[in-house]
Amino acid sequence: MFGPQAARPVDCFERDWSSDPNTNEIEAGPDVPPLGFGHPLFSRPCLGGRLLWAGAETAATGGGHMEGAVRSGRGAAERVLAELP
Repeated sequence: MFGPQAARPVDCFERDWSSDPNTNEIEAGPDVPPLGFGHPLFSRPCLGGRLLWAGAETAATGGGHMEGAVRSGRGAAERVLAELP
């Protein structure tokens, strides 16, 4: 997985998560409407601001994609750095 051995893979696995019933965009339950990417609830800090969420699901721009994950991570890091003395 790392180092020079990574240049010579022996196998490759691929998964189409969009066809998985537990990861596609089905509703969470009969009374719970699905929340879209970037919903304000996903970016709200918890535990008195000690826990910040970051990831593709929390991003309003690029939600669900690598771009959104990077933007969200940078935003969370900026919030943490702003709190440091």
